Amino acid sequence: SEVFLYEPKLNQTKVTLACRVTGAPSPDVKWTRNNKVLKSSEKYVIEDHDSFTTLAIVNFTLFDAALYSCTATNYISNDIATITLNVEMPDYFTDWTECDVSCGQGMQYRDKLCWDRLSSKRDDCRDNSGREYRSCGILPCPEPPVIESFGSNDKEFTPGETVTLTCEIAGTFPLHVEWFKDGEPLENCNNVKIMNKDNTFILQISNLT
Repeated sequence: SEVFLYEPKLNQTKVTLACRVTGAPSPDVKWTRNNKVLKSSEKYVIEDHDSFTTLAIVNFTLFDAALYSCTATNYISNDIATITLNVEMPDYFTDWTECDVSCGQGMQYRDKLCWDRLSSKRDDCRDNSGREYRSCGILPCPEPPVIESFGSNDKEFTPGETVTLTCEIAGTFPLHVEWFKDGEPLENCNNVKIMNKDNTFILQISNLT
């Protein structure tokens, strides 16, 4: 008898091993996994054809990584072919954690999910060796208003002139700015104009008295 084992074929969640068998008289064929004989079942589907036999491993997991053998035996001799099936599961991660700051530069992480050989289920890696970090930060932190400059180029005025006061303010927009005279708030009127351009706020008073 002669045995030849083909390369395994992967079809979604099923791996199929094919073994070509020749000999006269026709040999008996058996499949083993780690030297234990396999019988056809929902998990291991064995099918015999004219000159070859197949073993389909259904819903394979990390637990299915093993040494598989195809053995052919007749009264003259026996032959065996083996293959080691390695199952490499793709990496899976938890969702990213929430950013640890509400503004500015922060950090967030996610954990790699490892495979438990006994249960064939994903679980958190116990030593956190698969933890990944990345920087995060959605919005810049608001800055309080700071008056950087205030006043007028001229210091003395005569009646009837126009005075322009400028106030430059740094901080996070929008900024709410009010002008006061002797503690009383000012509003736009005939001789008072309140304007702003970017972070420069302007008070213009005409016809001084």
